[in-house]
Order: sequence, then C-alpha cells, then structure tokens
Amino acid sequence: MNSDHKAQRFTFVQGLLAKESYIYDILAEIVRMQELSLPDGKMEMATMQLLQSSRNIPIPFTTSRNNQINYLITQLLNSYPDHVKKLITFSFSVDEKTKKLDILEKEEFCVDINDEVFNRLQSMRDEISKNNLLTLLKQYRLFNLSKLIKKSINKKDLNRIIKSELGSSIFTFKHYTIDKNHIELAEDYCFHADNYQAVKSTLNFKILKNIITQHADMVLRRLKKFGIISYDFSDYRDAKLDYIFNVLLDDLASLLSESDLAEVKNLQAFRNCLIKVDSLLDPVDAYNNDIVTFIREHKLCLQDDILSTIPEIDETLIEKWRESNYRKNAKIIAYNDSENNQWYYVDGPVFLNYLTDCNQLINYQKEKFEKLGYLEKEKLKRNYSILIKIAEIFINNGNFDELTLNQEQKEILEKVLDDYKNQKKEAETSTKIPVTKEIKPKKSFTSRIIEAIVSLFKRKKIIKPFTQAQVYSSPV
Repeated sequence: MNSDHKAQRFTFVQGLLAKESYIYDILAEIVRMQELSLPDGKMEMATMQLLQSSRNIPIPFTTSRNNQINYLITQLLNSYPDHVKKLITFSFSVDEKTKKLDILEKEEFCVDINDEVFNRLQSMRDEISKNNLLTLLKQYRLFNLSKLIKKSINKKDLNRIIKSELGSSIFTFKHYTIDKNHIELAEDYCFHADNYQAVKSTLNFKILKNIITQHADMVLRRLKKFGIISYDFSDYRDAKLDYIFNVLLDDLASLLSESDLAEVKNLQAFRNCLIKVDSLLDPVDAYNNDIVTFIREHKLCLQDDILSTIPEIDETLIEKWRESNYRKNAKIIAYNDSENNQWYYVDGPVFLNYLTDCNQLINYQKEKFEKLGYLEKEKLKRNYSILIKIAEIFINNGNFDELTLNQEQKEILEKVLDDYKNQKKEAETSTKIPVTKEIKPKKSFTSRIIEAIVSLFKRKKIIKPFTQAQVYSSPV
C-alpha cells in the first residue's frame, strides 16, 4: 500500500498530523496486526513494543525511533479517539525482597473498530486484568488501593476493573493517617472476600477502650441521654458502638489527640465495612466462625443454644450451615434426636475424649458426680445419652464423616458402649421388685353360705387354763 492509498484509507487524519512522516505507516501496521487478530480478537494486537520493533514502519533504527513512534501514537489517540483506540490489560507483580509493586499495563492499539466489537474485546481483556488483580489481593490481608491506583498510568481503566468487583470480591474502607505537617490524609484500603475471616480477626478495640476510659465520665454522661447506662460492648456488631462513635467523633472530637481521633475514625470505617460485608457475603460464611467457636467451647450443644446466643443467626441460616462444607470441614457432628426432634452439634475432634470423661464420671466416680448441682447433673446425663447414641450409630453404620477414629480409638469406643450397656442392665436389675403374692381361687357364692351356716353350729373346744396346783402336783 503506497502513501496515497494509505492516505485515502485513513481519511480521518487531518491537519498538521497528516503531514507527519510515517503516520500512515504506523496506522497501516496497526490495521495489519488487527486483521490477524480478528474476528475473535484473542491474538495480541499492535502494542508499542511490536510497533517499535516492526520493519514495516520505515523509520531508521536509531535512538530516536522509539520516541518518534511513541509521540505519533499519543497524537493519534488524543486527536482521534473515535478512530484510534487502545485496549488495556493489567498484570501485577511484587518483589518479595523489596516489596516493590510493579504494574504492567499492556496497550493494544486498534483503528476504526465499531463500539460493539471494541467493547467485546475490552471485556475479554478485563477478565484477564480482573483475575490478575484478585490474585494479587489474595496474597495480602489488607492492601493500599490508593497507592495501587496512583501508581497506574491508565487510572480510569484500572478503576473500572476495581469497581466491577466492589461488593462481591473486593471490599474497601477508608484509612486515616496524620502526616508530618499535621494534615489528615485519607486512603482507600481493600481486602479480598476470601480473606474476610483473617481480616476480621485483625479488628482490635483495645485502643478504643483506652480512649473511652480516658474520657469515661463525659462518654457515659452522653450515652445516658440515649438510655445507655454502660459503655461496655460485646463485639463489633454491638449497636452500642454506633452511639459511642457518635459521642467521640461529634461531641468529644476537640478533646482527642490527632492520633486518637484518627484511630477512632479508622475503627469506625473498618467496623462499618465489616458489617456491610456480613450482609453482602454468604451469611453462612460470615457466621461460620462464630458457630464453630461456640460449639468448640461447649463440646456439645443444642441448636437452640446457638440461636439464643447469636441473635443474628436464625433457623434457616443454621440449616444452611448444617448442610454446608463449612460444618464438615470443621469436623462438627450434627445429630437429630428423634425423641424430642432437636438438633445437637458435637465437636468431632474431642468426641471420644468427652464421651470417656462422661462415662468415667457418671459410672465410676459416682461420689464426685453426686456432688454436682442438679442442673449440671441433668445436663451431663443428657450429653452422655446423646454421645452414646452417636457412638452406636457410628459403630453400626460408620456414617459420620466428621468422626475419624483409628482402630485403637474404635476399641475404646466399643468398650465405653459395653460399659454403658452393663451399667444399664445392673440399674434395671436393681430396680426390679419380685412379686410373690399367693392368688387363691375364688369360692362360689353357695360355698360361702354353707361355710357360714356350719360355723354357727360348730362346737368350739374350750381349753381351760392350768392351775398352779396342776402344774406342780404329781399323780397319786
């Protein structure tokens, strides 16, 4: 294609730029690589590196060649954005030694592609960029998103990638710092959804509690206006924290130091983010750690115990958790007692030890057992009964995947079951009362009348008492 044909092909180029040497050669090379890639667009199109090394562009290979091509491409993009466009693909790397972040922003140039095709090609590359970004964020508990965007050249495109994942895979919150000039700076921090539990574990209210303690009287005085008589709170979900943050940031902000004020703001922003994530993410994932922790603390518990302790959890949620891999991975045994239609949950790893402890206390340490309070004894007997039922099912069917025992442990389990059966038999034997009452046959009505008449006429033998003389006199 000679220069005239090239000029006719790219009629949108006007003015001084049309007089630039090699401008049409660059456009022709972009189109050539574009045609090789289309229609699917998977093959790489013209990048700056490919254009700079292409011999189809007759610019002499001198030190100024790369700068000249770069200048002409920039002019085309700025002057004719409807005709010359670029596709962006991001990739990220971090030097493990220096912790330096590098962003590779691959730009592929295209000419006169309609919007529908361009958007399809960009979407393909956005998927690659998205996966690269999520892979980066997964490696870190928290990531400074503001620094990442600041380091990027194509900030608008990177923001588009980030926004596409906000609220699903990426969650952000503000982080405040004070610089050396005492100016407050706000940056966006983020974390990957897969790291949520690890991120949540970093939330620490120790500094906040110290700040509250320093201003205890004033904080409490203002809380009482809302009917709150104490500034103690349970965890980040406690609604009381809304009032505490309001008091510290609105009423007492002038009394706090710069660092304390920034700390309170950071905790509030972080907490608000966690609460939002709880509602957006799978609630089973959000509350799995709370459920498992409660069960491990009690070793065995009723479903009602969990529901009454963690108010955010309802029967629907715990049913989903029961059927999920979260429970199975945590080795929590779920057992439904048909007698009272109640679900019980047992910490699988301590099942055998807990069962043997209950067996020992109830059957072999009876004096110690009797010293326990009534409610404690009843709870222990209930737990022992449930553990025995689970053990019987496991021995007979072995259908508890959450309970893994070796041969030695199985033998211990069988011995405990034998103990239980023997103790049960002994208890049943000792409570049986033999019945030996003689049952006489009933007499007929006629027989009873005859006996009554005979008794009236029957002579009774009268035995006279011995006198003292009769006792001591001997026959003559």
